[in-house]
Amino acid sequence: MKLDMTIMSVSGRMAAWCVLVACVVWLGGCGATRPDGNTPLSALADSIFRDERQTEIIVHDSASVPGLRFSTNGSVEISRVVGRDSWAVVHTASLGVPAVLPGASEAAANTQPVARESVLTSPVLELRRGVREILPSWNLAPTPGSGVRVEVRAGSTRLGRWTEWFDIGGTGVMRPVVAAPVVKPGSSDFGAKVDVDVLVLTGQLADRVQYRLIGYGTGPIFVSSVTICASVAQDPKLASAAALASPAQPLASPASPPVTGRLGLEFKTQRTQRSELSGRLCSPTSVAMVVGGATRLPLEVQTVAERAYDAKHDLYGNWPRNVQAAYELGARGFVTRYSTWAQVERTLARGIPIVASIRVKTGELRGAPYEKTDGHLIVIEGLDERGDVLVLDPAASDAKTGTLTYRREDMTRVWFGGSDGTAYVLLAR
Repeated sequence: MKLDMTIMSVSGRMAAWCVLVACVVWLGGCGATRPDGNTPLSALADSIFRDERQTEIIVHDSASVPGLRFSTNGSVEISRVVGRDSWAVVHTASLGVPAVLPGASEAAANTQPVARESVLTSPVLELRRGVREILPSWNLAPTPGSGVRVEVRAGSTRLGRWTEWFDIGGTGVMRPVVAAPVVKPGSSDFGAKVDVDVLVLTGQLADRVQYRLIGYGTGPIFVSSVTICASVAQDPKLASAAALASPAQPLASPASPPVTGRLGLEFKTQRTQRSELSGRLCSPTSVAMVVGGATRLPLEVQTVAERAYDAKHDLYGNWPRNVQAAYELGARGFVTRYSTWAQVERTLARGIPIVASIRVKTGELRGAPYEKTDGHLIVIEGLDERGDVLVLDPAASDAKTGTLTYRREDMTRVWFGGSDGTAYVLLAR
C-alpha cells in the first residue's frame, strides 16, 4: 500500500537540536476552554521543553512585548522591547496590497486606512549554537481578499552575513512570487535552499534567524502566532545512538508520575472515498482527529485536506500548511521537534495529543499496518504503564485496526531517529 509521501522534506535529516521560537503577537480570540486553560502558545512551549538540554525557547508574546500594535496607518506602539533588536514596519504604496494588523479588533481595523503593502520584520533571533534547518509555522487570519506571505533568513554572527530572504509559504489570497531571491554578497557561504517547507543550510551554520510577514490584498491580517524551530545537524550514527538510548530513561520523576491511558480521540482513516488520494492524506487525517477532539465538532478529512493542500508542490503533507489549516478550523498550534520522552509526557499530561511524523524501514515498527514508509503521520494520544505508545494510525481502514500500541523503542527509532521528532502540537483556540 502506498502511504503518504508528501513529507519528503525530512529526507536525510539528522537528529535535531531544536530552538523553538513562539512569537505570539496577537492573542485575541483564544479564550475558549481547552486542556491547558488559557496558556498562550509561548508559555506552553516553554513548559513542555523547559529543562531540555538540547532545546532553547525564545519567546515574544503579550507578556514579553506588551502593547505591540502594527496598524495600517504605519504607526507602531511597543511599550517594552526585549533585547537590543526591535520590530520593523515598512509600508509600500505601489503594489496594491494591504496591511498586517496584529493586536487590533476587527471593528477598529475597518476604520484604519489600508496600506497597499505592509511588511512586519521580526527582531533578530539570536541562537546559542549553529543550526542547519529552520522550520517556521504560523497561525494567521487574513480578512477576505487579503493574504500574507512568510519569509525567513539565516545569518552568521562570526561572518557578519545573512542569507537572502526565502519564501516558505503563507495563507489567504497569495500574490505570486515572480522573482528569485536577491542573492547577497557572501550568502552563498550558507548553501541555503528551501526544501518544501524548511530552509536548509548545506554550508555555513547559522546562529541568527529572522522572519518577516508580507501582507497584501484588500484588508488586514490578524496574527495569532509565528513559531520558528531551528535544528542543528549531528553525525547520523551518534544521533541514532542518542535517540535509541531514550527508552532506558524512566517515564518521569517519582514526584510527577506519568498519566497513562488514551485521550479518547475519534479514529479517522485516510482511506477516503477518493481512492486516488487515500495514500496521500495521513497528515490531514491526523489533523482532523486532533482538531475534532479539541473543538468537539465533527470534521471531515476532506475539509482539512482542501485547506492544507500545497498546490506549488502538489502535497497534502506540508507541515506549516497543516498547522495553519488546523488554526482556520478551530485549533491553534505549531510545528516542533521532540528529542526526549519527557517532553512527550508533559504534552500528554496537559491533555494534548501529538501529531508525529515518522519514517519506517522494513521491520522497524512492529504491529503497523505497513512494512515501511518514507513519510507518514500518526496521532500519539497516550502512553501505557510500560511506556509504550498509544496511537491512532490513519493508514488503517477502521478504528479496530488503527487503534494501536507501538513499542517505545520502535517509536524512538522511527520518530526521533526517522524524522528528528518532528510533530504538530495542536489545541483548541
